[in-house]
Amino acid sequence: MSVEAADYYDKVSHYDLLWGKDNIHLGWYPHIADRRQRLVLDIPQAAMNLTRRMIELADIGHDSVVLDLGCGKGLACKLIAEITGATIVGVDLSEVNIKRCKDLAAENPDLKMEFIVGNLLDLPKELHGRFSHVFSQEVLYHVHEQLDVALGEVEKVLQPKGLVVMSDLLGGDAEMTPEVKESVYDALRMDFMLSHSALRRVVDDKTNFVIRNYENLDRHSEFAYSQLAKAAEGFDTVDGTSLAKDYERRSKALSTGHFGKVLAVLSL
Repeated sequence: MSVEAADYYDKVSHYDLLWGKDNIHLGWYPHIADRRQRLVLDIPQAAMNLTRRMIELADIGHDSVVLDLGCGKGLACKLIAEITGATIVGVDLSEVNIKRCKDLAAENPDLKMEFIVGNLLDLPKELHGRFSHVFSQEVLYHVHEQLDVALGEVEKVLQPKGLVVMSDLLGGDAEMTPEVKESVYDALRMDFMLSHSALRRVVDDKTNFVIRNYENLDRHSEFAYSQLAKAAEGFDTVDGTSLAKDYERRSKALSTGHFGKVLAVLSL
């Protein structure tokens, strides 16, 4: 995460109101994955469901030691620790986020959680070789131009046979329109994001990782943003524009291939 992105998350206030307390992530919807499912989750339920799915795909258990890369306000860390009993270390560039994480750890002393401020492009050396898993939700897109560097840092902290489980926002292969630039790239403080195909090429050609599982979550995120657009009526962004309109445009961008999301498991 860049310093600019950290500053953005330090300042915005709508996430707790619209996305759910301490949640800053989109989710995974069973009714989209399987048409036989009738239950439609709300935003916080879907976000927690994505964390559960990532836990299952990566086989995180009680003896796992997990680094949450870009841990936000610690919600996923808390859920992983509660469900599995694993040891969790969260790292985030935002000091505001880490303060909330430490409060969360103090409120839950029975859970094995610790939190530190850190940059995913230069992870602290004391973390090297410590982790069976690296977990990351919607963080790596902040450094897509240096994704190979970020994954090189991830490689340093993993134990032999360690796994990376990640969900990440993506750009698209379609040509960018002015509307997409404004509602997606500018709104997310981004100049560049890899598409699905470009992300796979970077992993395959520029890192030592192998993609073990790859799931396109575009439709899940399209639905999530349509939910958020309805909830955001009357809210403005930090720039003073309509948040509902931004969310509507992001949902449309997902439907047209200009924006995307992935869930993947990587191994060395």
